[in-house]
Amino acid sequence: MLTAPVYRSRFLPALTICALLFSAVLSGEEAQPFQFALMGAAPYGTLAVMSVGPLIDDVNSEPELLWVVHAGDIKQGNSPCWGTVDRSIF
Repeated sequence: MLTAPVYRSRFLPALTICALLFSAVLSGEEAQPFQFALMGAAPYGTLAVMSVGPLIDDVNSEPELLWVVHAGDIKQGNSPCWGTVDRSIF
């Protein structure tokens, strides 16, 4: 069973996306195709940490992308939750 913080962390982004999609439908305008990037559950381990910077640079250099979503965590569950670790990755 999901705990309340985990449930909210998954529910609110999904609700936001649905609201945006429905508002586009209700606006009466014809839908336009778009591109987005989805990244998730990375980086795990030293090699992945070293390669995530170039991956982010590559994604950011794509002018066609409307937005980027990172779905998942950025470190293994048994690693410490220090802000310095997060900032070193992103």
